[in-house]
Amino acid sequence: MSANPKILYPIIDGQVTGGNIVCLHLIEAALNQGWDVLVNSPSEGRFCDILREKGVKIYHLDTTRSFNWLSAVKMAQLIKKERVSLVHAHAPFAGSIISSLAGKLAGVPVIIHAHLQDALSSNSLIRSYQNIMNYWTSRKCSDAIIAVSHQLKNALITEGFDSRKFHVVHNGTPLNNRENNSNIRSQLNISEDIPVVIHIARLCKSKGQHLLLQAAANLHQLGQEAVYLIVGKDLEQDGAYLKYLKDLAQELGINKSVHFLGHRADIPQLLALSDLLVLPSYTEGLPLVILEAMAAGLPVVATPVGGIPEAVIPQETGFLVPVEDVQALGDVILKLLQNPNLKNEMGNKGLQMVRNDFSVEKMCREVFDIYQKVLNRE
Repeated sequence: MSANPKILYPIIDGQVTGGNIVCLHLIEAALNQGWDVLVNSPSEGRFCDILREKGVKIYHLDTTRSFNWLSAVKMAQLIKKERVSLVHAHAPFAGSIISSLAGKLAGVPVIIHAHLQDALSSNSLIRSYQNIMNYWTSRKCSDAIIAVSHQLKNALITEGFDSRKFHVVHNGTPLNNRENNSNIRSQLNISEDIPVVIHIARLCKSKGQHLLLQAAANLHQLGQEAVYLIVGKDLEQDGAYLKYLKDLAQELGINKSVHFLGHRADIPQLLALSDLLVLPSYTEGLPLVILEAMAAGLPVVATPVGGIPEAVIPQETGFLVPVEDVQALGDVILKLLQNPNLKNEMGNKGLQMVRNDFSVEKMCREVFDIYQKVLNRE
C-alpha cells in the first residue's frame, strides 16, 4: 500500500457546516502531505467552492436516501475508477450507509465519522430498517468508526453499532489571535462600551436561538443592555424560522439589540469582538463553534447535551444550563456580563484547553493514525 493513498470523503452536503469544516481540516492536512483527495457532495454550495479553490475534485452522487442502493453501486464504480484506497465518510445516516456499502463492493476500507446521533425515523418499519443497516454495516462494511465525543460513542453502541470499531477523536480548531476588527462594530453601529453576546449555528429550533432571545428580553427588563449577534442561515425552513425569530425579537421589544447576520465568512473576527458565546441547543455532537469560541478566549454558555460537557467545564470554561431553562440561561449570561474578571478567567482556561486537547494538529494526528492502522490491515 502506498504511503499516500487516494482518499474519498463523502460529506453531508455543499453547505458550510461544522462537520464539513472538520472534514476540511483533514482534507487540508492530507493535501499538505501529498495525498490525493476526492469529495462526494450530494448538493452544491459554498463549501464546494472552497474545496475547488484548493484543487479538490468533487462528485455529486445522491447519498441522501439510504434506500437508494444504486448510489452505492455508482460510488463503488467511482472508487474503482479513481483507484481510491480509503473512504472516510462524514455524511449522516444515509450517506454513511451508502459509503459503507460502496466500500464493501469496491473492496476498500471505510471509516465512518459520526458527528452526531442521527434521529431515526418515527415510522416503525423504516426505523427497523435503519437499525438493521446500522448494525450490519458497522460490523460487515466499515473498518473503523470515529465518534467526536465519548457520549456519542456510548449512544451509538447502545443503538447497536459495533463497539470494537470505535475511536473517539475530539474535533479540533485553530487558535484565534483575537485581532478585533473595529470596522464590524461600526458597520453594525455597536458602541465600544456595550457587551456583545454571539450565537453561531444554522437557524433551527434545535439550536435554541428563540431561547436566547427570550433570555435577552429578561435581561433587558432587568436593565442589562447588550447586543446579540445571531449568525447562521435558515437552511431547513427556507426562511420561515428566521421570520419567526425576527417577529419574536419585535414582540419581545429587543429587535434593536439583535442583529441577524446570516452566513458570515469572518467568524474569527466576530468572535474577537464578542464577550461570550451562547448555544442553548436541544441536541448536539461536539459543536465546532464552541471550540472556536474557546480558541478565541471566550467563555461558553451551553446545554449539557451530546459531547458539550467534554469541552465546557462548569465554573471553569463556561456554564451549562438545562435545556429550555430560559431563566437559568439569562442568569449565567448576566453573571458573566457583570463580572469581567470571571469572564476573562473562564476565557483563558478555555483557550488553554483548546491548546492542550482540541487543536487541529491533535485531531489530524489521531485521525491519520487510524488511517494507517486501517490501511495496514489490507
